[in-house]
Amino acid sequence: MKTVEEFIVRSYSKSELAQLYNPQLTPAVARQLLRRWMNASPGLLPLLQSLGYRTEQRVLTPRMVQCIVEQLGEP
Repeated sequence: MKTVEEFIVRSYSKSELAQLYNPQLTPAVARQLLRRWMNASPGLLPLLQSLGYRTEQRVLTPRMVQCIVEQLGEP
């Protein structure tokens, strides 16, 4: 029987978080898809930017991850 692990909000690299949402994709493609979802989610990008998010950064803070999860759901 497969167990479901509970998602933990912590710092994640963009690749790591993207692959949690899309484990079947390569890291690069998963990142592209996560970026599309972030851009398409109303208000998410401005909220992340208010927390210091920049498109070139590689690591997301726990607060940024929490905002993403609140908008997109748990991976």
